[in-house]
Amino acid sequence: MDEPGQIGRRVQRMRVERGLTQKQLAHPSYTSAYVSTLESGKVRPSETALRFLAARLGTSYEELATGRPAHLATELRLALTDAQRTLATGAADEAAVRYRRLLAEAEELGLAPEQAQARLGLGECALESGELPAAIGHFEEAERLLADEPLPLRARPVRGRAVAHLLAGELRYACY
Repeated sequence: MDEPGQIGRRVQRMRVERGLTQKQLAHPSYTSAYVSTLESGKVRPSETALRFLAARLGTSYEELATGRPAHLATELRLALTDAQRTLATGAADEAAVRYRRLLAEAEELGLAPEQAQARLGLGECALESGELPAAIGHFEEAERLLADEPLPLRARPVRGRAVAHLLAGELRYACY
């Protein structure tokens, strides 16, 4: 989620574009004073408030909270799935090209989960190509991106790094 000032400016811009007053936007759940405070960046809106305002403004919660249309992340996730299919067919070089492009796009959009997925894919491609130090680097970066996520989401990069160490003959690191 963006900073309160950015969200406030976004709400104000969208409200004005739609020809709504602060009172019209706020009704029936909030007050015009709340919308004014939010638009000035003095308060961080709750998820509930943002969802309400997004519905009133005819936009998505994600777009209001981050400034990115929701379809961009969805399209990126679909493209990551396509790259994974390419890798599964044994075309590691072609998949790596796709993953690099998708990683750059995810970085540009600031989408950490998608960056992690692209890094995981690049790590798998590097494993297939025998580029073990590169694979370890990609898996470590994916681990860093997923550091605050629950353990099941972090398991794939940990496993990838362990496999890369094992293939490199570093049994001690693989076990660790």
